[in-house]
Amino acid sequence: MVSAAALFAERERDLLCWSGGPVRLEAGESGLRLVPPGGGPPREIAPDADLAALGSDGQRVVSARLLPDGLEITETDLAGGAETWRAELPDGVPAGRYLADITLGVTADGAPDLVLTLEGEDTDRLLLALARDTPAYRLDLPPHGRLLLHDRGSATAVLEEQRGPDTPLLRLYRTDGTPYGTLEGTWRDVRGSQALVDVGDAVEVRDVRDCSLTRRIETDGEVRDARFLGSEGRVAVLTCVDGADRLELTDPGTTVGLGGAIRVCAAGPAGIGLHAVSTLGASVWAWLSPDGTLRTAPGTVPAFRGEARTEQLRRGRTPIVLHRTGAAPKGLLIAVHGGPESLERDELRWEGVYRDLLAAGVAVAGVNYGGSLGFGRAHRERPWHDWRRSLEEDFAACLDLGRELGVDRAATALLGGSFGASAALLAAGAFPGLAGVVACSPMVDLGTFRHRVEQQEPRYAPWFDRRFGAADHRYFSPASLLGTGATPVVVVQGDADEVVDAAEAGQLAAAARAAGLDWRLVLEQGAAHQPSSPAESSARHALLLREIRALLP
Repeated sequence: MVSAAALFAERERDLLCWSGGPVRLEAGESGLRLVPPGGGPPREIAPDADLAALGSDGQRVVSARLLPDGLEITETDLAGGAETWRAELPDGVPAGRYLADITLGVTADGAPDLVLTLEGEDTDRLLLALARDTPAYRLDLPPHGRLLLHDRGSATAVLEEQRGPDTPLLRLYRTDGTPYGTLEGTWRDVRGSQALVDVGDAVEVRDVRDCSLTRRIETDGEVRDARFLGSEGRVAVLTCVDGADRLELTDPGTTVGLGGAIRVCAAGPAGIGLHAVSTLGASVWAWLSPDGTLRTAPGTVPAFRGEARTEQLRRGRTPIVLHRTGAAPKGLLIAVHGGPESLERDELRWEGVYRDLLAAGVAVAGVNYGGSLGFGRAHRERPWHDWRRSLEEDFAACLDLGRELGVDRAATALLGGSFGASAALLAAGAFPGLAGVVACSPMVDLGTFRHRVEQQEPRYAPWFDRRFGAADHRYFSPASLLGTGATPVVVVQGDADEVVDAAEAGQLAAAARAAGLDWRLVLEQGAAHQPSSPAESSARHALLLREIRALLP
């Protein structure tokens, strides 16, 4: 079966270029490392650097280190050659600053330079532009928003203002700090004066010199990424259509032959690096050349060796990703993603647990309940202010599917994470007789969770208001979550969780046991909301598999 540690390590790598095979970049203990083709030993890049970025040519890594007397820049080509140069800090830079971001820029004559963002406690952000053999100087731009583009040749700069969960606002300035336009959208790529802006269901090509719309590329689904391909204005657009990833090229319109969950690793003039992984197939590294040629190499995840297949289907209004065994299943796991604005698609979720269950004869139904992304606006908004009715409709559809597969409730368990863990606990109360629930890091109380989020980021308030009413706050509350009846429940909670309060999960489990319910709390020492290392990923995999198998036949 797939190793959870190997899967974690592969997901942490980016494909930078193709040189007789994939050349990848990964984070090591002392910095970045290049992983050459053929599985040779990784090579460290600027191990003492504070920040690093892929050069605009796609063929070098630019790293920066802040020193007491200046800045040290190292440019490492992908063959291993490195050059280091220094730049003095301008006068008046306050002490106590640290490097927070690095942005590749363009000088007045078109040569590459870079902009470093320096931040400090209780001080305004400072932007410093520098190039080799020239002194660093301050940029006259507003001290807020992340710098995405600084091109002295066209006198343009773009700052991204995050607005909580809403679409970012892109603010366009002249390099002297004069504003000249705003756009709503997610910045994806730039090539010369042309930028790709993701506006949700389409991609816009904008001329950043005057903010004008050059072209609009309509899509069938929700845009996940977009990059320029080559120098002729061709565009690669990654969308999610009915829960499935699709990579399409313009001019001419073609679809790239990759399945599963597709990730764009890096893009430059020489092409686009991709990674794809699916529930049953082998993982793949792929390089898309400007002419549309696709080169591939196997990843570390092998194909599933048993007899199984994956289907995208609907039961009523409920989309389900069904992973089914060749023979009649012995049991069924209903998987409930978190979010709620996320989705279940064909990929190796939950550290690869689905494969182990399939090998044991258990089918897995990933439910894309109302509120999920990837199925259009109407589906995303269906549960708003009526989550109980919507979720119960979706769970009933999953149980109907189980009956079609020959699996009754007593052989059906639920696995949920975060918001999905809460939904799974509520389903146990609405549909008695289930084999059990494994609830990972549940959101114990919507009102408390919302208050904590809005304290950190007040701009989330309208997001919550649009989705949840008073009845929904009562529904997602401890009193409702404890209505699981005789259904066994296992709460898995990391004690270093940065998203939900671990103490609240412990209190919920204690209240359940005090009420005579069949609940257990499994506390993961040092674990965050998601595994953050190969070792944590392996431990989570073993824990989930053990607890799910204990509930099912």
